[in-house]
Amino acid sequence: MNRIFLLAVVFFLSASAFAQTAPVKKVYAFEAKTKETDTNVEPDTVKSYPYRIFLAVDPAKKIEVATVWIGTDYYLFKTKNLPNKPVMADKSVYGKKTLVPSTRNKLIELVLVYKRVPSPRPGRELVRYLSKNEVVISYTCKGVRYYATAATVTELVPKN
Repeated sequence: MNRIFLLAVVFFLSASAFAQTAPVKKVYAFEAKTKETDTNVEPDTVKSYPYRIFLAVDPAKKIEVATVWIGTDYYLFKTKNLPNKPVMADKSVYGKKTLVPSTRNKLIELVLVYKRVPSPRPGRELVRYLSKNEVVISYTCKGVRYYATAATVTELVPKN
């Protein structure tokens, strides 16, 4: 009887540990604030967006990012692989600030290139994630869809 109980406990623990291994380990999201805002520029004509998003991904996994949502806005993006060293903010604007610490995970930056207006209608599961998080990223790994989130976007404020 003890062997069966022990076997059941080991099976349960190994199954739950296997089920909790999402490929994206952490999402880092930042919004760069500027000292001056040009009110004469239409928001949709600006080619760069103030957001910087980084994903820390399990180095043994290969992912394909499908969608990026910030609030209720849907963005098209490009991915950029980064070296595993710390990612720093622009020192001349923000001072010495580490955005992403050194990690053993693979680092991917999502470079936003276009805000789709109007945004497509999100599905039910995506709406659930968007209601609790500022940033939601959907991606696939080996044909399985996952969601990675950041509850808040950290503001990068210029130094005085």
